[in-house]
Amino acid sequence: MNRLTQTLMTGVCFLLLPFGLASAESAALTVPSFPLPLPPPLFGFFGGLVIGEALLMIGGIIGAVAVTGGAATAAFFLRRAASTRQLESKNKASTLNALNALDQKLYGGRQQPIDKLRASLASICERDPRFDPTEFCKMAEALFIKLQAARTKGDLMPMRPFLSDGLWKNLATQLSIDAIHQRRIASQDVAIRESAIVGVELGDDFDAIHVGLVGKLRAVDTIANTPPDRLKLMMDRAPLRDCTETWTFLRRPVPETRKSSLHHQQCPMCAMALPTTGATTCPCGHILNSGGSDWVLAQIVEACDFRIQNDQPIEGFARLQALDPGISRRVLDDRAQLVFWSRLDALAQNQMYAFARFAQPQALAQFSSAEAGLSIGRLLGGRVELVQIVSDIDFERAWFVVRWQQIRRDPTGRNTFDVTNTQLMQLARRNGGVTVTRSGLATGRCATCGAEVSSHGERGCAACGKPLNDDWSFVELLSPESFHSRNKATKHALTHLADRIGTIADPWDRRRALAMMVAVVRANGSVSDRERRLLAMCMERWELEPMLLKAYLAAPLEDISAIQPKSIDEARMLFRALAAAALADGQIDSAEAQLLKMMAKHLKLAPDEDYEIIKSLGPIVRHG
Repeated sequence: MNRLTQTLMTGVCFLLLPFGLASAESAALTVPSFPLPLPPPLFGFFGGLVIGEALLMIGGIIGAVAVTGGAATAAFFLRRAASTRQLESKNKASTLNALNALDQKLYGGRQQPIDKLRASLASICERDPRFDPTEFCKMAEALFIKLQAARTKGDLMPMRPFLSDGLWKNLATQLSIDAIHQRRIASQDVAIRESAIVGVELGDDFDAIHVGLVGKLRAVDTIANTPPDRLKLMMDRAPLRDCTETWTFLRRPVPETRKSSLHHQQCPMCAMALPTTGATTCPCGHILNSGGSDWVLAQIVEACDFRIQNDQPIEGFARLQALDPGISRRVLDDRAQLVFWSRLDALAQNQMYAFARFAQPQALAQFSSAEAGLSIGRLLGGRVELVQIVSDIDFERAWFVVRWQQIRRDPTGRNTFDVTNTQLMQLARRNGGVTVTRSGLATGRCATCGAEVSSHGERGCAACGKPLNDDWSFVELLSPESFHSRNKATKHALTHLADRIGTIADPWDRRRALAMMVAVVRANGSVSDRERRLLAMCMERWELEPMLLKAYLAAPLEDISAIQPKSIDEARMLFRALAAAALADGQIDSAEAQLLKMMAKHLKLAPDEDYEIIKSLGPIVRHG
């Protein structure tokens, strides 16, 4: 706009130049005229007057042009310098010096490259002109102080609209288990010394901003019923200690049009004051902590445990996203966080009915009474991260790495020590599920209609009547060793069989092969998990739609077994696929063997050729 103004002003000046010349000519005509010939001295005198007047007028006009253009140019550069200073001031929280200093102090210089960070911040500012990194850090600082006060009071309800469901359950479970142990942590003199945006991740589902916070506070760990005057004296005597955390805020990339902000204690959509009850639904119907309109706090970790998520794809996620475009990695992580901490809370309270809405029915039977009650030590928090998604004919199965800490006491009961746990947790959802995108980070809502669940004991949604565990629900928790051992053995065996089946070029031949494989595995009346996984692996290699397998498993057996091969080579390939499917569970029983014999005859294989193909698939074959 400045360059355009400069150009227009200069152009106007040049347009006025002919009028200036006309004025000069008019001035020259006003000089007295004398009949010629004039004496040379007089001619030189009066001629000099005319030429001098014209030159002065032209010089004035050119000077005006120069002055006007120069002024415009000067104004342009002055405004540009002011804009640059304003931009630098706006991004003060993430300037090189501030960021590098905090990065070195908290993370050893291992966080996001500064160029990528600044480019990502610029992208957010472009999409949301009201976004101010400096004000954002001030908001995080105020929220930090508010959270410490809520923890000291033992009441997190005022924080509810600002937190994702998963993080809120994380913090609430810590307080709940502290109460079981009749302990509490109180703090005072909370202050932030430094804060900076240390990472920005842009996503199609959510943008993430990571804020590094360096604070100081006085904190004491005491019995729950400590008298207030005694507690105040203990806190006054407690030394100031450092507190270094990294907070992760999430929001949709293109937020909904809003009138206010959560952090102004108002609903972003209607500007109504936030509910004092801790509810996450505004009377206008907006879900406050969904992340759809404003930044929601979704993760708190110690600075030493923080890292930017890498860009490596998660196994199975792209395939799931193709079936359910609304699925989000951030939402899955928060749902897993909610489920995990709900499980620990239920175990500690010995109230497994409260966990029923988060678990698959068969998983509830696995809980042991030995796990319940005070066996769970006091918690120090943790984090949950999606690592793998696998599918079978009935369920999508998501695996998460869970790292969490708890405080344990030694046998004498006098000393405490921290225990860090790492486990693999499986959540499952029936195939065909669709994510309710409106709920966003409010992951404890009904997966069907998005309604808020008010009671911990509910198993069905009060609004739509659907089971609450239709969403991603708990299946099992394994040690890393058990997970890798099981996964490696199963994957190796199935990959070996799938490799022997090979690649089929023609899409219709792939469908024929899959139909015959389903016929074989259904021969004995049931389909095992290993057989389902082999079929799913072949489908993935052959790029067949998942619903096709479900249709074949439900179709009449005679309809899918009457398939004619087009050549002897195809017949051998089809029989190899059939034999591999039969071997998926480690043996060929009598029903499968009978069907294989029938299919070998149907495919017109040579005598004993079926045996040779089966033998080539594995060193040991047991006939039931």
